[in-house]
Amino acid sequence: MPAEKIPHLCGGILFGLLLEARRVRRKARNKFEGGTDHLSAVDVYAGLIEVVTGDDISTAGRTFSKACTLYKTCRTDSGVYVPFTERATITAFDAAVKTKNPDLPIRMLEFISNYLNLERCEWLVRALIETIHLDEDIQENEEFLIDYDTIVCADDLPFVSNVVLEPFLISVLHYVLLNSPDAESGRATFESWYSQSSKKAEWKLKSDIGGSISPLRVYSKLPDASEKAPADDAPEERMGAAIITRHADTAPDLVLYKDGIFYLEEGLIGVSEDCPDTDDEDIRLYLEKIGQKYGSVRTLLNPYQQTPVRNIYVCNDIIRNVPVPGSFRNTYTVEYIHDASSQDLAACSNFVIIIGTGGIGKSMMIRHLLLDAIEHYPETGIVPIFLMLKDYDVSSGSLLEYLVTKIRNFSPGITAEHLASLLDAGRCLLLLDGLDEVGTKQADTFEKRLEEFIDRFPNNQYVVSSRPHRTFSAYSRFTILKIRPFTKDQALALVDKLECSADDSSIKEEFRARLESTLYTTHRQFAENPLLLTIMYMTYELFRDVPSKIHLFYRDAYDALSKSHDALKGLKRPSETGLTADEFAEWFSEFCARTYYDEKYEFMEYEFTEYFNSLTQHAKRPDRHIVAKAFRDDLCDNLCLMYFESGKYHFTHRSFQEYFCALFFSKQKDRTLEGIGDFFDNLRSRNYGDKTFSMLYDMIPGKIDEYVFIPYLRKLFEECDAGDGYWTFLETMYPQIEFTSGDTEYEADVSPASFIYEFIRTTFFDEVYDFDSLPREDEFIRERYAYVAEPDENQSLVEIGEITYEYQQEYGMPDEVGWLYEVEVGKLREKRFLHKDMLAALDDDSFSLKKEYAAARNCLNILLDKQKPKGHNFFDRFS
Repeated sequence: MPAEKIPHLCGGILFGLLLEARRVRRKARNKFEGGTDHLSAVDVYAGLIEVVTGDDISTAGRTFSKACTLYKTCRTDSGVYVPFTERATITAFDAAVKTKNPDLPIRMLEFISNYLNLERCEWLVRALIETIHLDEDIQENEEFLIDYDTIVCADDLPFVSNVVLEPFLISVLHYVLLNSPDAESGRATFESWYSQSSKKAEWKLKSDIGGSISPLRVYSKLPDASEKAPADDAPEERMGAAIITRHADTAPDLVLYKDGIFYLEEGLIGVSEDCPDTDDEDIRLYLEKIGQKYGSVRTLLNPYQQTPVRNIYVCNDIIRNVPVPGSFRNTYTVEYIHDASSQDLAACSNFVIIIGTGGIGKSMMIRHLLLDAIEHYPETGIVPIFLMLKDYDVSSGSLLEYLVTKIRNFSPGITAEHLASLLDAGRCLLLLDGLDEVGTKQADTFEKRLEEFIDRFPNNQYVVSSRPHRTFSAYSRFTILKIRPFTKDQALALVDKLECSADDSSIKEEFRARLESTLYTTHRQFAENPLLLTIMYMTYELFRDVPSKIHLFYRDAYDALSKSHDALKGLKRPSETGLTADEFAEWFSEFCARTYYDEKYEFMEYEFTEYFNSLTQHAKRPDRHIVAKAFRDDLCDNLCLMYFESGKYHFTHRSFQEYFCALFFSKQKDRTLEGIGDFFDNLRSRNYGDKTFSMLYDMIPGKIDEYVFIPYLRKLFEECDAGDGYWTFLETMYPQIEFTSGDTEYEADVSPASFIYEFIRTTFFDEVYDFDSLPREDEFIRERYAYVAEPDENQSLVEIGEITYEYQQEYGMPDEVGWLYEVEVGKLREKRFLHKDMLAALDDDSFSLKKEYAAARNCLNILLDKQKPKGHNFFDRFS
């Protein structure tokens, strides 16, 4: 065949299209997930070989990796690791197809579920149909399966409306193996379809292949699943075979894989291919209204009216860690961003997660970025889209659908087509506030939808804010930036902006002077946090002092709020419930504990009422007939602990929920405390940046020692003593040990598997992690790193596996400079005769985790000794 025929469907081109439909790569891995994400080109190549041969050759090594690179770029069609051209392989696959081998669709289904992004499968089918239709070597009567029992000729493929994915891909693969299993014959097509930005860059698909084929429905099912495609008017039949659909007004549906079948989840609002240009008037209206809504906030000092953000905002510094080239160890330098703008963040990455603890200013930072982007829209043409993730629920539909709904609240003229045209052009800045406020049960679904959304619209800027509540392993393409606590100058600048009347100006001046001289140093954990600094000023107004412990700080803050800042001006509002401050705290603490347990941070009116009506305080005080509305009004109007916005009630800040939850737990009977400890241990994802348990321990340290820590450590060491002692401890607390050497872009995760144990560790002995004594054996390397040259003569640190074949051809393979190691203790011990050196290093008495094991046992003995009575008589303890 003349090489200039374009397009030409061969093995290399088919493999390239499958890679374009691949799921999102994940570079950073949660240590409990382990290993690789299994989504590299090599992994997909191995998966495709397994579909054809039934053999798993994923561990073939670097020669296999090179063969994969050459095959996907249509440079070679031979070699031991290119079995598609082997006559025996082709003959066996041909026989499997013709005899309808039942293993074949199962292998294809596993390939799809393991490697393909389901939202891209509809495009994949259209791209293959168009390629088949245009390939002059494919005869018009060449037959392809669009269902297990339905055959369509190549000439009729562009007109089909329903396709079952497994048999279709099997028939395409069958055609390729019988007619063009090679790669080199598709080189002209590859060069026409793909481009590189530089010699070392990845090849990117630039072709619009598939665009001329009408939208169609794509099903996924096994042969013994429902034989009939579900009708449009019969949604109940959709559980038999999932649909991935795209029409002019409907984009690909998301599907769930379960028990061998992909199930329909829900539809998306889609985009027509020829959507009109966005009307600038609609955009300007949206920017004006969203700026009005989010450009002002209520403050604790002035909760009854909106205050412009610009009048009270002081911008925290942002930092990021940058590897130091050529350093022997994993060394970083810190870069600071002052008065950040979206352009500053884009200079770091188009995908950014800004992390910080509660009250540090994450949400205000997002609003600041929003207002800055609105101001510069005439210059940049970038449209900021603001989304509060606490409002997002998976039942709201896809992220695109949800965004359209939210945006049209401000500007009805912006349609789904308008928004998609902006996103396709890379003209949007997506500001997603509060990733940590997506509930644990919904987090996986949200991560999946965000991945799919970014896959579809990758050229925009994404800025996400979050507490440091997770490892962010699912956000591999995002750069982590950290909000810095206030410096003294920034704290003073905020105090200067705090609102006060002329009568209070002397108190403010006195507080500012004390902050500058002593308070910033003595109460730094409060003074460097904008929210806590504001509360600290409020308590100072009332008490002329500030406590040092955080739970006492919140106690005084509640006292200040309950006495009301307005009361100092003679404006005290009557209580709607008639409860005293102490009584109200009892009711509110139970409300906070119940909602904290359910991970509820905001409430529709009916939800608030349901939680309030479930309080046991009603039974304790049957003489009090308090209704939900009165309770809400006191919270919002008198105490300012909650506020109403966008149809929901919100905590003024989640730290109040945490304090009152801890207060409630602290007043429970001793026998319930062990269960409370289990509650925190089983909800580990919640506790990063969360002060609830820390405040609880400060409130009742002796009881937590006796009823939580001692039972926990006793159980742990009973299991160790019944098992293999120290090794059982390692497999329980540190099942996977990560450590780095040289220059890497990965921060090893060495935290223990239990939240309670980690709290005990940091409170009582806090051994330093030191893994320098562990041998650097190649078998334990998970990632390798090297520096590659950039066009601007700088160097960037990358994973070895991300270096392209073309870069290697041009510059050679760079020297490795860093390594990420991962030791799985259980697997290590299963093959103990092969890993004697590593086992000996782990078992050495000087190894940090061995010393920690001894320290933890000693901690238990100390805690037990503290519980022993000091004499036979109560008063003996005084002697």
